[in-house]
Amino acid sequence: GRGRTQLRDGCGGRLGQRAEQPAAAIDAYVYRRIVDVSLLARVPAVRAIAAGSVRPATPAPQLAEFDRLFAAIDLKAPIVTQVLGNAASRYFTDITRQDPIYRELLLTDREGRLIAASNLTSDYNQADEDWWRGGMTETPGQATVSDVRWDDSARTYAMEIAVPVPADDGRPAGVLKAVADIREM
Repeated sequence: GRGRTQLRDGCGGRLGQRAEQPAAAIDAYVYRRIVDVSLLARVPAVRAIAAGSVRPATPAPQLAEFDRLFAAIDLKAPIVTQVLGNAASRYFTDITRQDPIYRELLLTDREGRLIAASNLTSDYNQADEDWWRGGMTETPGQATVSDVRWDDSARTYAMEIAVPVPADDGRPAGVLKAVADIREM
């Protein structure tokens, strides 16, 4: 009995140590992605487009119309070309092409309106999304990270990382969201 106890205790200790190694690697991977997205939110072009998007609140009927245009994938609609045709969107598209871990990058203004994206999304108004609310209400500079789940638009298992885009007045100028593929993790 004593030998069996010593064997169980010895094996259990080694298994615990082995479990800690992948957990530490996953923590490091997620932390590295959070740092990357936080740095992207501080890029001058990203900050400038977020800060420059100070507009009055869009009336609900107009928001619904913009959402309809995005859902219809109307690439010729002025609101779609405005979102996808700016310098930040081109920058995000380059990032997603160069680093396949980032499947999608979205930037909103303070009102949750989409102002830049690496690719076309299904809706314009992001203010009703959990990641957006988390990015706008969290402590300045703090990231919101989702659980790993299937992302239909990215067609992969991914996690969402949302960070506030800093503004000079101390409030977030908007929120940057990255959909990160977890295959590498």
